[in-house]
Amino acid sequence: MSPSAVRKPSMSSSSRSCSSSNSVFVLITDWRSVFFIASVVIIDSIKITVVQMNSWPYLKSMDSNVDEEFYGVAKSALTLGTITASLASGYFSNYISHTKPSILAGTLLMLLCCILYANMEMLAEQWRKWAFLTLELLFGWAGGAIVLWRTQLAISSTDRDRQKATALVSIAFNLGFIIGPLIVLSTNYVFPSSLPLPWHAHLNIYTAPLYVQALIGLFSFGLLAVFFDGRMHGAANANARQRHGGKPRADIDGTERAPSNLAVPFREAPKALRPPAKLDPFAIFACFVARINFCAFILYLISLSSPYAMTVFGWSAVTGGMGLLISLGYSMRISSRLKERKCILFSLCLMLTFFVVSFPWPFLGTQMPRPQFRQNLSQVNETSTLVLASNGCDRGQYSWCDSTPAINVYVYHVALVLCFGLAMPVGQMNLDTLYSRMLGPIKQGTMQGIFFSVGESLILFGPPLINFAYQTYGPRPIWVMEILLFSFGIFLWLLCYQRLVPASESLKLANIRERTTKCGPLPSGKNDGGLLHVD
Repeated sequence: MSPSAVRKPSMSSSSRSCSSSNSVFVLITDWRSVFFIASVVIIDSIKITVVQMNSWPYLKSMDSNVDEEFYGVAKSALTLGTITASLASGYFSNYISHTKPSILAGTLLMLLCCILYANMEMLAEQWRKWAFLTLELLFGWAGGAIVLWRTQLAISSTDRDRQKATALVSIAFNLGFIIGPLIVLSTNYVFPSSLPLPWHAHLNIYTAPLYVQALIGLFSFGLLAVFFDGRMHGAANANARQRHGGKPRADIDGTERAPSNLAVPFREAPKALRPPAKLDPFAIFACFVARINFCAFILYLISLSSPYAMTVFGWSAVTGGMGLLISLGYSMRISSRLKERKCILFSLCLMLTFFVVSFPWPFLGTQMPRPQFRQNLSQVNETSTLVLASNGCDRGQYSWCDSTPAINVYVYHVALVLCFGLAMPVGQMNLDTLYSRMLGPIKQGTMQGIFFSVGESLILFGPPLINFAYQTYGPRPIWVMEILLFSFGIFLWLLCYQRLVPASESLKLANIRERTTKCGPLPSGKNDGGLLHVD
């Protein structure tokens, strides 16, 4: 049956008296907007690999006197800009009921930042690090505005298709992390040496990817400006006009009123039987804690996994491919058997397992390796110097080297790849999906901004604390903190498990209860068409 030819079910007179509104309509996902959102996400993920992962060597090439402390301050400015912009753009989009201005502004700002970033050498050397700090803040503002795609994704997709739409966006995210390094490698091959530009700048291994990123951003900006519709509930009202003879319906809420196969149409509940939409604070808090858990794992990767796990955190082909395959599986409806709550719980348990198996337990008898040096003989003046041959735990720098056993490198890396290639994409994808479905048919800009900022705040304030604890006390207190944090997250998730239900399911259940109370039970042999099924 065609969606535009939905047949109303036959009803008795008593049924008509209990339902003042017999209209049947099915809202469909605006896949064009979803694909445009995917283009925004892929540009943003390419920016992370092209700009952020090369920022330290690029800054050192601009100013050889800059130190790691200043670089850490600059990265804090990036995160601070992301937090403030995500909150501001979320509130602003709710106020104007439109996400397009913020996303366009973020895309344009990122484009301009890439161009300015590539031309920092035109400044005097003493000003370059301050330009770098300013551009990091601007990059954060751009990313915070672009992250409004989370809100638009929730608006453009129906409750039933939300997981598939999120999976398609996750495909774009993973593709960006694969395309970005390919851009860097290809520009390194094309520009093995620095080429002068007419405006007294140079095209080299650091700046060439930035220009490529700027061109991609310009193309994306043009597509978004011409074809992207960021109006909140715009797609829902367009569908409503098709169903109701060209008259827009103000009360369309963006959730389905019938199964996608249209086998059992669902009569829209009258206004009097619809309870006001209320957010469950305990369920929302559980999602916030889960978001903090995922960001705590990212914080560990950023702060402590270097250098032996830097290849994994640097989006290696293994983890990038795993994430891409998982996203493809979700987009191909494999996710129909994988429910959000269970997937998130599985991801949290897997990350907890990583910290348990990689904990430096006292019964491990292997000692931390010492740094190894070799002599480097100079044939010019016949002198020798000691050169570091392999890293290890420096007893003179860290007092905990002798009391902390070494973990098995193979166990560590296998667990890390599983967490980063499996738990992270599965957990974050389903958490984004479930959270947007729990918010339901509301303007989600502000709530999505808060949700994103909660995790980013941990990344903003966490690195200096983590580094201090590691240098002073070693890895044990950090592992204990992570284990306790993930244990609390899992406990809270299980405690609120029955509350973690999409708003559409809660509304359907409330409507059926009200209808049963006022009109009696459903006729014999009838059912709810499977509308009340929750995993």
